[in-house]
Amino acid sequence: MSDTRDHDDEPVDGAGGLTEPLWQRLREAEPRLDDLRRARLLAGIRAQLSEEPSDQADDGHGDDDGDGDGESAFVPAGHRRRLQVALVIGLVAAAAALFLVWRGSAPEPGGQGPTLAEIDPLARVQPYLYQGPDAYPTGRPVRALALGDAALLRASLGGQGHFTLHGPAQLSVEPSADAGAGDARPAATDHASGDASGDISDNVRLHLERGLLVADYRHAPGRSLTVITRDARVLVTGTLFAVEASDDAPTRVSVMRGSVQVTSGSRASRAVAAGQSWTADVGYIGPMSEETRALMEEHAAAPTPMHAGRAPGAPADPGDVHTSGAAAGDGERAAVRRILDAGESAAPALQGTAEELYRDAETAMGKGESARARSLLRALLGRYPDDALVDVAHYELGRMAFDAADYARARRHLGAVVERGRDPVFLEPAAYLRCRVELADARASAARQCLRGFRDRFPRSPSDAEALWQLATLAAESGGCAAALPLWQAYLRQHAGARHAAEAAQRAQACR
Repeated sequence: MSDTRDHDDEPVDGAGGLTEPLWQRLREAEPRLDDLRRARLLAGIRAQLSEEPSDQADDGHGDDDGDGDGESAFVPAGHRRRLQVALVIGLVAAAAALFLVWRGSAPEPGGQGPTLAEIDPLARVQPYLYQGPDAYPTGRPVRALALGDAALLRASLGGQGHFTLHGPAQLSVEPSADAGAGDARPAATDHASGDASGDISDNVRLHLERGLLVADYRHAPGRSLTVITRDARVLVTGTLFAVEASDDAPTRVSVMRGSVQVTSGSRASRAVAAGQSWTADVGYIGPMSEETRALMEEHAAAPTPMHAGRAPGAPADPGDVHTSGAAAGDGERAAVRRILDAGESAAPALQGTAEELYRDAETAMGKGESARARSLLRALLGRYPDDALVDVAHYELGRMAFDAADYARARRHLGAVVERGRDPVFLEPAAYLRCRVELADARASAARQCLRGFRDRFPRSPSDAEALWQLATLAAESGGCAAALPLWQAYLRQHAGARHAAEAAQRAQACR
């Protein structure tokens, strides 16, 4: 007897038949389901189908109960099959819709956000909460964000922090870790555009075309976050800060905790400390507004999702960054102790892990409690002399000492960062600040040597124009036109649009 059934009447099985294309449907479903969720959903569908009578597909007849009406007693197998397919497709669509609602919903106050699997600590930028007039995909890495008026989006920063973007806003992620500031920027599109790189780069750069960005970022050795706007560049270490950019107003940078380095045009890099605000047009540093402070406090208090695993370079346990015994770091620990012995106490009474001590120091700096911040940072150096946060602590202590005109102490701490050379995030700003220490301390010979070394080591630094200007000024003071003229001319060739260009041209003309 020949088999006259068409393909719709083939039996359902676990390997071929219906379940194989279903698996493909689930794999391609939006939002993406992981293998475990796909398997669970498919198992449920199989269970539903297994409840259907299995013998009806063989003879094409239903079970006749003998009532003779035949209206529902006979349903062709192909029809039953199509009904099953419709049922399955409906289940898939419903499951995907429910998953989308669950995945994109904002966490309730005091409740939990997305589960462990929802936030990838290796993604550069991954939104997890959105508030606005229209739907917005969350839970996947993105390279570009565009928000309308009154919209708000929160996202993770590669396991190192989080940011809140207030609309109207447009932000993009530089696609390559090695891309320079002048490289083409990825165009922001409506909502999300493409997936981010699978692993986070050592240096993440965000291009903020417009909008208000509030972010917290935890420092890790060799890693940094840079925010680039139309007229400014903000190098972020460990801090809580805000950047506001627009098409018709200068960029404004405010810091609530820690500090950031800012540059604009050819101006030298400047540090903006906790409680301060900076504007790009005049380089003015003053107190930040209460409105900005309130937004940063709101961001810091907002619930964040848990992360699956640790970011690269993070210790398995907060205490395991401290090593003991003979190791390559013994010399560095001895150097730290020598710096602390030079008139500084390690404040042994202060307890906590290195990260806890640094976080408390940031909080103290944000409140203007400089003495407590110094004690906490010195405690970190004394108890964890080979920790990843040592360079951060040295830099902050050096900066505070410079602000207090304690040049000997500033020289020691900044010199430690430069000599260690382990953290490139702090290496360049520490090297230039050390030169400023020599200038402020009226040590012309040391300043000249420091500035020359800085320019050789960091030829593309944003502070190069200022360093060359200071070298020319020192040369004019010590050797007159004969020594200064080549430097004025070099300044005009290399930094024709810099802020000292007009004065350099006048001085060069006067020396001819």
